[in-house]
Amino acid sequence: MPYQSLTLPEFAAKFATTDACLEGIIARRWPQGWKCLKCGGHERHRLRTRRVLQCANRTCRRQSSITSGTIFGHAKLPLPKVFLAVYLMTDKQGISAMALSKHLGCHYDTAARLLRLLRRAMADHDRSYALEGVVQVDEAYVGGHGDGRHGVGRSRGTKRVIGVAVEQRASDISGFVHVDVLAAANANSLHGMILEKIRTGSRLLTDNWKGYCGIGDKGYDHDPIKSPGKQRASLQWPLVHRAISNLNRWLLGTHRNYCLRHLPDYAAEFCWRTNRRNRSKHDHTHNSREATLPDRLLTLACTQCRQKTTKKKAA
Repeated sequence: MPYQSLTLPEFAAKFATTDACLEGIIARRWPQGWKCLKCGGHERHRLRTRRVLQCANRTCRRQSSITSGTIFGHAKLPLPKVFLAVYLMTDKQGISAMALSKHLGCHYDTAARLLRLLRRAMADHDRSYALEGVVQVDEAYVGGHGDGRHGVGRSRGTKRVIGVAVEQRASDISGFVHVDVLAAANANSLHGMILEKIRTGSRLLTDNWKGYCGIGDKGYDHDPIKSPGKQRASLQWPLVHRAISNLNRWLLGTHRNYCLRHLPDYAAEFCWRTNRRNRSKHDHTHNSREATLPDRLLTLACTQCRQKTTKKKAA
């Protein structure tokens, strides 16, 4: 679906009413046009008193819910506010639940639940992507909030281990990014992440941490290099260290005292936004990819939850 970049006032004006939001959901949920599941007809009309499409065939009259099975059907907010939350979430820095609750005038728990639904839809959508080619892999510890009371480096008491993999498209150009919250920085966790998210046959660039030992025997081209340590390590593997740094800055800048229990959801949002950023100089100049983020997330909110529900019923 073609999408024109809209400023925040333009977006809010376009989806200022429930009717406008419902039409937006219909256009994204049925991009090829609505089809009756009973008679196969394409003529329909929307009931004004309910969020329902009804078949125009007089002998059928089958009804289809517009929002059921989507994130909009689970949100405890008016649709214009949910659409506004989607736009604010696709900003480059994202938005915290506390800030969103103030913007929308709702309870903190309501805003946090909505953001959680959107982040999990992002995670479900990105689960089908796999990294390939030359991939830089590293592990890191996040948390502690840098207040001096939580330890430094690999202090395990108040920090969580993450594994980060970044495609190397060129010496200073990264491709897809994946961040996984691990149980530990051992071979079992790191091998599991690599086998799940990186295609076999890819070349892995890692340090000589013992957690990577043996991964070359599982179908990967792996030649570990001894880490030079500290700042020189970021020069040896710049793309993966840049991703780790960007994740930490985003967490501390946008979410501040974030809860580590929700770190997988935060990581999913970071990867979803990063993987859809501007990739070329032309895109960066014209902001062509980032301008599509609100529409992409709206489409995801209309379809991803429904697909997940369908799979569960089929099982």
